Amino acid sequence: MHAISFDLLYAAVDIAHINSQNDIEKLIFNEAAFDRLEKLSQKSFNGYLCNANIQKNVPNFGVFRNFLRIIKLWAKRRCIYSAMFGYLTGISCAVMVAKIHQDNPDLDVVDLVYKFFEVYSESDWTTPVSIKFGKMENMSLTSWKNALDNVEGDLMAILSPNYELRNTTQRVQGPTFDTLIYEFRRAKDIMK
Repeated sequence: MHAISFDLLYAAVDIAHINSQNDIEKLIFNEAAFDRLEKLSQKSFNGYLCNANIQKNVPNFGVFRNFLRIIKLWAKRRCIYSAMFGYLTGISCAVMVAKIHQDNPDLDVVDLVYKFFEVYSESDWTTPVSIKFGKMENMSLTSWKNALDNVEGDLMAILSPNYELRNTTQRVQGPTFDTLIYEFRRAKDIMK
């Protein structure tokens, strides 16, 4: 039997303002309305918001989905898919995959997988990995500066695509960082 794990989150929203799923999405994507929610409720919507921003901003969602499945399977098989132990998370994999797909929209899945390993094995990781999404066009320089200040000193920075840019790999430390880079290089060499 295969176990399926999932997170169950709760957000408190005034029911008087919600009549349908569309109303919830309007609430989440309206920054002023979103800011009125309690901080814990905002955090509960973070996963949904990140996924929605990625889904809306990748060139081809079907290609992205298959590409992400491959990378997550690889990370799980190589035992580098665990936030608790300082490795990759689901959202960090999704952002890394979306970034490669945005930068190379015309590549097939197999070419995107090779490009993933090539780019991340050769990266110096001084610049945080982030995707382009609609909200970033309106994001202030102060928000970017705050995000960059928050990740300063982190070995690996992969920013979540939502209002509050935060590092999804803040638990990566020296030994786990070295392991990740080793695995990126190993996969690139195998695919070569």
